[in-house]
Order: sequence, then C-alpha cells, then structure tokens
Amino acid sequence: MPVPDAPDSCCVVVAADDGRYVQHYFDSRGVARLYVMTIDGQWQSSDDGRQWTRDFGLTYTRVGVVP
Repeated sequence: MPVPDAPDSCCVVVAADDGRYVQHYFDSRGVARLYVMTIDGQWQSSDDGRQWTRDFGLTYTRVGVVP
C-alpha cells in the first residue's frame, strides 16, 4: 500500500469445507489476526478482546475464478 503510515501486511484466505472463509492476517507491527467469515457477515472491533461491537455489515459475492 503506497501510504507511508500503513504497515506492510500479508494475509492468507482459505475456504473451509462448511462454506466459511478463514483469513490469517500478519503485519509489520507484529499484529496477527484471524478472521472467520461467511458469505454474509459483519466486521466487528474490540478494545479488550471480550466485548465486541459491530463496525459494518458486508456481503461477499463470488464473481468467478481467477485463472
């Protein structure tokens, strides 16, 4: 990302057998996150890792396979 303040990052997304997607996220700050997603979902955030609040809803739509 060409923004100096944004960390370098890498993520790996894997499709699970039950229709969910799992994303492993790592960045240059040492942050590691695990996201578990369904096709319809929402992003949530937490300051303490216990109480979560909804950030926004989203829908993933598969539009085709990249060769």
